[in-house]
Amino acid sequence: MEDDLARLVAFGVREAGSAEEAMAAAFLSGSLEDFGATVELREVPLPTGNTSLNVIARFGTGERHVLLGAHYDSKPPSPGADDNGSGTVVLLELARRLAESPPPDQRVTVVFFGAEEVLIGYDRTVHHFGSRLLAGQMEEGGDLPDLMVSADMIGVGSRILAATYLDSDASAAELIAEAAAALGISVVRDQRGDISDHEAFARAGVPSVFLWRPDNPDYHAASDLAVRTEVLLEDLAILGAFLDLAGR
Repeated sequence: MEDDLARLVAFGVREAGSAEEAMAAAFLSGSLEDFGATVELREVPLPTGNTSLNVIARFGTGERHVLLGAHYDSKPPSPGADDNGSGTVVLLELARRLAESPPPDQRVTVVFFGAEEVLIGYDRTVHHFGSRLLAGQMEEGGDLPDLMVSADMIGVGSRILAATYLDSDASAAELIAEAAAALGISVVRDQRGDISDHEAFARAGVPSVFLWRPDNPDYHAASDLAVRTEVLLEDLAILGAFLDLAGR
């Protein structure tokens, strides 16, 4: 995860639709393919006239369908080590493990969302392009997941939130909290607005949760350059335990 994060940060600011964001997408796609995952790339049109990408990998064949997502773009002037290189590299490591040992009792879709951040020069509501597009596509195709987790900004700080979108179905948040508690880790339940990629899935009726460590003073700053490895390992354990519970 340290090596993967160093690669992402080295690309620089990964603004939605930029060459740097495209390089990050190619890195993620190539990494997934290197450990045997089948990868799908879906274009995400932006109002700027540029295009972003959703990078999608699927594992397992069970009936229970869980979607784990993390956005890989960053908001200028930030190179986005924590927001959201942290969620990205944790899910990339989890995908690596799923490729080695596919889940026997569920389908797991891992999505690296493009264009989550607010576009520069636009209203603050002009964001979440990758997740909103995919949620709509999955709803139209009758393939919405049973549970969804957005891992976003999880690399700094000891306080962990499991936030639902407003008063939407809280069962995914409850499962995250239960998984963490089994590991001796405290997770605080919360409700927030449309501040991460769980929003579109929650609006579509999917129990969805935003896993978040909110206490980073370098949020959206050029100084967002590092995370804590021990924190990433803790996040990885929580998400692994969540998948175990979700498959039962």
